[in-house]
This record gives sequence, structure tokens and C-alpha cells, in this order.
Amino acid sequence: MPTSLPQQTPRIAWLEGLRGLAAVQVLLLHLAGAFWLPLVEGAARSPLYLLYDGETAVHLFFLLSGAVLTLGFAKQWRTPMAALAARGLRLGLPAAAATLLAVLAFHAFGNAHAPAGTLLGSWWLRENWLADGSLGSLLWQAGPVAVLLGFADSTTLAFLAPWLPAGPAAYNAPLWTLSLEVQGSVLVLALVGLRAAAPRLWPLALAALGLLTLRSPLLGFVLGHAAMVLLPRCTPAWAALPGAARHALGLAALLAGAALALPATPLPGFEALAEAPLPLLPALSGQAIQRGLAALLQLAGLLALPAPQRWLAGAPMQALGRLSFPIYLVHWPLLMGPGAAFALALAPWLGTTAAALAGATLAAGLSLALAVLALPLDAAAVRLARRARLALIAPPGPPEAQHAPL
Repeated sequence: MPTSLPQQTPRIAWLEGLRGLAAVQVLLLHLAGAFWLPLVEGAARSPLYLLYDGETAVHLFFLLSGAVLTLGFAKQWRTPMAALAARGLRLGLPAAAATLLAVLAFHAFGNAHAPAGTLLGSWWLRENWLADGSLGSLLWQAGPVAVLLGFADSTTLAFLAPWLPAGPAAYNAPLWTLSLEVQGSVLVLALVGLRAAAPRLWPLALAALGLLTLRSPLLGFVLGHAAMVLLPRCTPAWAALPGAARHALGLAALLAGAALALPATPLPGFEALAEAPLPLLPALSGQAIQRGLAALLQLAGLLALPAPQRWLAGAPMQALGRLSFPIYLVHWPLLMGPGAAFALALAPWLGTTAAALAGATLAAGLSLALAVLALPLDAAAVRLARRARLALIAPPGPPEAQHAPL
């Protein structure tokens, strides 16, 4: 728990740095899966895995979004449709651009990733990017799938799964999380509005949504919202504890979260929860539920430790935080396209190990460079979303003057 938690500003610096760190974990996981898959599988029992634990990082994104959206929606809950329209634009425009980039890369390099996967022993490369390259699939994935529905194997709308593309057919697979971001935004906005309009009903709604999403990734949004509301109330009691006790509790939570995040430590109770015939939103897997808890414990540990917060709030991590969303959007087609093609072309000359390193380096470098170039476009999406929200809530202008007939 924090010693202090700002309540007025919608931006908490160290959370921005944490978002950047999580984006790097996702990037490293996908690079390792594409070019050094044995490393991913072999390090499952090692703390080394935590460096590229992108799967837990995704659940951390959801927690952070729930917290930050609670602040952002505090002044927008009276105009919910405008707030959600702005949120959809803010996510949807970059998602459409990233899908278009992925389609262009698919047509330019689409035949390279499968043989590169065979050469490097990576099913990640062989069994993904299986799209058909059509205009229809581009429009479908760039719009409704990315920001509303999700892919067949990750959607919360299970009844629609037969009509949705599977994850391996995605042009830009990481976009599966954006539909959850939009759906989570709806939940957070509803909770913010209910707390403001009917505060006595808010705890009941929070508990009901927590139960409904117990095994869904959407639980992160509910918990992030709850944390942003409840943690400031706990600050006096938390500050009264001895400093050594606060640090010990923070380290314990951080270590417990790290242990739960390791793929080699699955707990059977989570798999049983995932498979139980309960009227709850579906889970991706028992391991995903476990990673959601791991992310919660890691965030709780960081909340109790001022030193990591100061590091995350530093200038380098803030810069990385600003790049987090563009990195997340662009890296997949760059590693599946030019990265895989580069490794395949160099393998006869350098051998598979050096070729894999070259392909990963190219994909990482292009991802960072393109993310920097995309910053103005991302900022433009934010501005456009804000203007759209303001236009939707603007009062109607005065009626035109009525002229008496001459």
C-alpha cells in the first residue's frame, strides 16, 4: 500500500513507468518465443523468466487501466456515451493503423515466417500469422474484432466465438487485449458513475462484478478501480506501521507474485476454477487466472516500496512509458515479417544461432524506431478522442434568429 496516493491528477508517474516496463516484457517474450523458444520453455523454473514474463504483464496492464480510468472517468461519468466513444476512438484508431501495418508486412514477408520457424524450431513462427490476406479480413480485424469482440480463443463473448477469427489467424495478435480494454472501460465507468450517484449501491455492484469476472481478465479492471478508491482510505493505518514492516510486507507480496508468475508452478485450484461449470465469464485458462493474481501481488508489492516507485518515476522509465502503447501495437508484425525473413536469409551464412540473434535485433530495433515515429500519431489519436468527447457533450448553439417578413 502506498504512503501517499494522489487523488486529483489522472497521471501517476511511476505507474506510467511500470506500463513501459510491462510493454518491454511483452516485447521480450515474443522475441524469445519467435527466435529462442527453448529459452522460454527452459527458463520456466528460473527467475530469468521474469525478465520476459509478458503474460503476467498483460494482466498488469488491466490493473493499471482500471486504476487510471477511475481517475479519468471521475469528471466524465455524467456523459457516459461521450466518454466511451472517446475511449473507443483513442484505442480504435491506433489499432486500425497497427492492423494495416501488419497486413502490409504480411503481404511483403508473409511466406518467410513459417520456414523460419521450422529452421529455428519455433512453433510461434510456424503456427501464427495464418491470415488469408484479404481486404475483408483486414476490415474485420482492424475494427470490430480489435476493439469490441476479440479473437475466438480470447473473447469474453463466448457465444460469438464461432464467427470470430482464431488468434493464430490474427495479423496483429497482441490486439486481443484491446477489446478487453474497451469492455473494461465500460465496467469502470459504470462503477465510477454508480459510486458518484448512489454510493450505497457501489459496494454491492463492486462485489457482484468481482464475482462475475472472478476467472476473467476483466477482473483486473474491477480490482484496479477498487484499489484506486480504497487505498487512500487505508493510507493512515498503513503509514502508522513501522517502516521495516511495510518494506517486509511489500517484498513478501512481490516475491509471492513472482513465484506465482512462473509457468512451472501451476496450482491445481486455478485450473479447477477455470473448468468449473459456474455462471461466470469464461477464463482463458487456469494459468491465466493464476497470472492475474500474480500481477495483483506484484502491484501490491510495488505500492509498498518507495524505492522502485522512484526508479519507475525517473526520466528513462517515463520515456519508456510514453512508448509503451506504440511498442505494443507495432512489434508483432515486425518480428513475424522482416525479423523472421532476415533470420531466414542469414541462416545459410551465419548459422541458426547468429541468424536468430540478427532477426531478433532487427525486429526489436524496428519496433523501437517505429514506436518513436508513431508517437505523434498516438498523440493525435488522444487529441481527436478528446475533441470528439467535448463535441458530444457540447450544449446546442442558440437558435437562429427569426426574421419577421417584410
